[in-house]
Amino acid sequence: MIRKRRLLTIICMLLVGCTSDQAPDNNSQSQSPQMSPDPIHVVFLTRDGCANTPVLLANLKSVAESFDPPVDYLVVNQGTLLLTDARIGYATPTILYDNRDLFGLPKPLAPFPAPS
Repeated sequence: MIRKRRLLTIICMLLVGCTSDQAPDNNSQSQSPQMSPDPIHVVFLTRDGCANTPVLLANLKSVAESFDPPVDYLVVNQGTLLLTDARIGYATPTILYDNRDLFGLPKPLAPFPAPS
């Protein structure tokens, strides 16, 4: 339940472009003081020249830092991935949560489209 709440918070904050002064109060009594130690697996996919990367990455950074402890995420440049890696089939930028598109797009199937 806590993981789902954290995921929904991340999605909402990314959509509205939350800044750190707008972040939720992590000390509120509605949250359990003993949060699950399981890390949230977040991957930010981008490619060189992607015009939307700076804004979405800044929003992700702000959201990630709003949690206690902060949410770790990995930035992956699709240009460095093998041609057999399904992650090259996603549009950029894309945020993956537990290897699934954060906004619900299906996993790309081979053959993967050429970069645009």
